[in-house]
Amino acid sequence: MSTPSQIVLISLVGVIFLACSNGSQQDNTGRSGGAPSAGSGGSQAEAGSGGQGEGSAGSSDRELFVPQNVSFSELADDADEGVNVASASLVQGAGGLEFFASLRNDGETSACSGAMSIELYDSAAQPLGSFNGGIFAAQVYRINDLNQAVACIDPQQLGMAGIVDIDPSVTLDQVSDVIYRFTYFNSEFFEGGLTPLLGFSVSDIERIEQGAQAAFSGFLVNDLDATVSEPSVTIFPITGVGRPLGMVIVAGSEPISPWSSWSFQTSFVELGGTDQLAFPIGSIEF
Repeated sequence: MSTPSQIVLISLVGVIFLACSNGSQQDNTGRSGGAPSAGSGGSQAEAGSGGQGEGSAGSSDRELFVPQNVSFSELADDADEGVNVASASLVQGAGGLEFFASLRNDGETSACSGAMSIELYDSAAQPLGSFNGGIFAAQVYRINDLNQAVACIDPQQLGMAGIVDIDPSVTLDQVSDVIYRFTYFNSEFFEGGLTPLLGFSVSDIERIEQGAQAAFSGFLVNDLDATVSEPSVTIFPITGVGRPLGMVIVAGSEPISPWSSWSFQTSFVELGGTDQLAFPIGSIEF
């Protein structure tokens, strides 16, 4: 099957930033994007298999927000001034609830090194808990004065978010409202400027379908003049309108040398969708 547009995730290495919602925020992940090399003997492991159901009976793949009986809204939303949710799924996964969202940057500056948090409420407006997850961004940059890498959602571009550590005691039928917010910092935060990093991508994705399930194989390509350690690939299966249905991760065990690639295959995700977006992750060693 055809390969979709390739997306890259790179986050900061050993750098802490302070930021606010829909603006500059704090990120201390210590990770940067990367790719495993061919013949590296990378291991394959799943982390976040995705949901097992659409969340409401009769939900259409054309719907942007599922379940339809749940309200999705942003806390202190500033429309068209930053990252917004384009579509979202709250699903019952094997280990509990899982939340996945497609994000769009409607602002005028790039949104870098982001995270997303959600608060769940029942029909009586009683809180069910607050949970956090990472944002996967498309454009990779080198921070000029820090010699570090960062991933950003550029203006009018898309990213993804996944939150899979939701309290297993919370069930889908309890949730009435999902309130979300973002933490990231604008590209203007970097006084020394950002330089785009090219040549780091997932290529030749193939779908392995088994009923509604799907697994994914392909190559993680490192055409950078730098070694990448702790490599992995995260893939979001999506519907025809781009709504993410789940998330599956495959990890490599060895660093990726410059100008190399690594072949991978994920485990199966319960809802394979009709297409997918892939994000490589690792630590770039300049």
